[in-house]
Amino acid sequence: MDFLTLIQEGRDDPARLEQAYRGASASGQEAAFARALDTAYATAPDNLLYGAWHHRLAYAGVEDGPASASPDRSIAWARAVVLAALNGLIFWQLAWQEVPFVPDTWETPAIVLLWAPITAAFVLIFLLWNDRSRRGRLALVLTGLVAAALLGRVGYQWIEASHLGEAYLQLLALHLPILAWAAVGIAVMPRRREGDENRFAFALKSLDVAVVGGLFAIAGGLFVAITIALFGMLGITLSDFVMMLLTVGGAGLLPVLVVAVVYDPDKEPVDQSFEDGLSTVVAMLMRLLLPLTLLV
Repeated sequence: MDFLTLIQEGRDDPARLEQAYRGASASGQEAAFARALDTAYATAPDNLLYGAWHHRLAYAGVEDGPASASPDRSIAWARAVVLAALNGLIFWQLAWQEVPFVPDTWETPAIVLLWAPITAAFVLIFLLWNDRSRRGRLALVLTGLVAAALLGRVGYQWIEASHLGEAYLQLLALHLPILAWAAVGIAVMPRRREGDENRFAFALKSLDVAVVGGLFAIAGGLFVAITIALFGMLGITLSDFVMMLLTVGGAGLLPVLVVAVVYDPDKEPVDQSFEDGLSTVVAMLMRLLLPLTLLV
């Protein structure tokens, strides 16, 4: 939520500022509201309403720093599971298809090149679902991801006849994930100052996502291996269709679910919790795997 815009729009309206603050308080974003108000007050120190709110929040002890861990944070599981399932199904479908614009000599499925932009799109939809103020930015970033993938195709056509064609595709597969990660960062950045703090916080949260994603991948790999072994003991050989669904489709589930667990979409990067221990993640991971284990 862009509190700076709300505050500036209500610079002469006490009721509007009060409503903005109550909305921030209800979502646990008092610190973000306080920082935005300080920014507005610094740009308009003669505004009496800003001054009154500045001193009110200062005396109330609203800290200008990352929010503490929120143990009862509500995760939008329904939205996360639906988006993760769609991402997994697209992964599974692309795993059967070759890249349409490359020669047959490069025997690599399309998912190798397209997984990152597709995943970034679903992650962004999850993060910005409730933030109407960033719908335009979301559309712009999604358009940029599509343009990056199309640009890769155009670039390959330029050098297709040369011996660098396969090397180009390999570099494209390496750089598209970096572009996708940067696109997510651009989309979640607030439209106010303190960009360095938010960028650093986003980088830290990205590391959290990578670590937790690794734990989820290990747990998921063990689950798939045990599932295959159990069916093997019963004399049942899983078809390639099911194997792809378990492996590639399961891999498509992880990114959105991990982001849902680690990142609070209602808070800016600098206000995210950085105090959650691995015990919390492991406990949540066990709860996620229990229904699947009972099903198998």
